[in-house]
Amino acid sequence: MPLWAEALIGVLASLALIVAATMRARRGSHGWRVEPLGAGQLRGDPDEVAVVYHENGEQLWFGGRRRGRGQRDVLEVPSREAWDAAVEPWARGRRAEILERVRGNAYVRRRVELVDQER
Repeated sequence: MPLWAEALIGVLASLALIVAATMRARRGSHGWRVEPLGAGQLRGDPDEVAVVYHENGEQLWFGGRRRGRGQRDVLEVPSREAWDAAVEPWARGRRAEILERVRGNAYVRRRVELVDQER
């Protein structure tokens, strides 16, 4: 096999490893991940923001509002009392665990304030 072909195979194998590692990081190595969505990623009101919690193929969406430059966005989450009635069965009884993971996201820590829904 020519030397250039061996080099090409090495480069392609390296790229495949990089893509695989990137895909794993995006999925989350623990079976869950937190995905912040800014106003430019949502349809409708330009002041809407959201965070999506993904776990084993399931999703929880938390919506909120952009406050303005220099202020943290507000993300509404169901209160302790309303949680089990507001979420899908797989997330019931797991409010503290799920919100801890959401709060652990670097973007959420820097840019978002979680508040209980008043509805």
